[in-house]
Amino acid sequence: MARDYKGRATTHKKSPSISWWRVIMAFILVGVFIYLLFLLNDVDPDHLEKDKIKQQPIVTEIKIPKKEPEKPTYTFYITLPKTEVALPNTEVYTRTREEKVGKGNATKKYFIQVGSFKKASKADRLKAQLALMGLEPKIQKVKVGNTVWNRVVVGNYTQASEVYKDIEKLKDKKIDSQATEMK
Repeated sequence: MARDYKGRATTHKKSPSISWWRVIMAFILVGVFIYLLFLLNDVDPDHLEKDKIKQQPIVTEIKIPKKEPEKPTYTFYITLPKTEVALPNTEVYTRTREEKVGKGNATKKYFIQVGSFKKASKADRLKAQLALMGLEPKIQKVKVGNTVWNRVVVGNYTQASEVYKDIEKLKDKKIDSQATEMK
């Protein structure tokens, strides 16, 4: 039988090309999705729960005189400069060495400020993280100007060596902190 050596002409099938409008629409959809994720990050969960709860109308009214709770007054902004002094980490280390030699001052008290947040929920998260590390954090509400800050602090130390030890523990977990001496 005779054989054809020329080879057949193969027809090249065009692969279906992706139209540009589909690519553009995909980018737009991804952008909208990322934008919505950022919006969700700023939503307060307490606010969402309040919207979901439907209040039923009150059939009968009972008049009870309401007493407004007294708002606490903050004098933090005035008294802080007089009562607290921020210490750099080098000063804490120097005081630790002085305590080892016997020159330390045992009458001073220290604490470590780990964070300050406008939202109490963020301060609670940091407090829980610090508690898992074995520290004893507290949250102090502080008013500066018209803004209330939730300050997360650790300890009521009497020795600089204890402060230095906990600052190193925080550094290992990559948490910034500031030692403060109380006057």
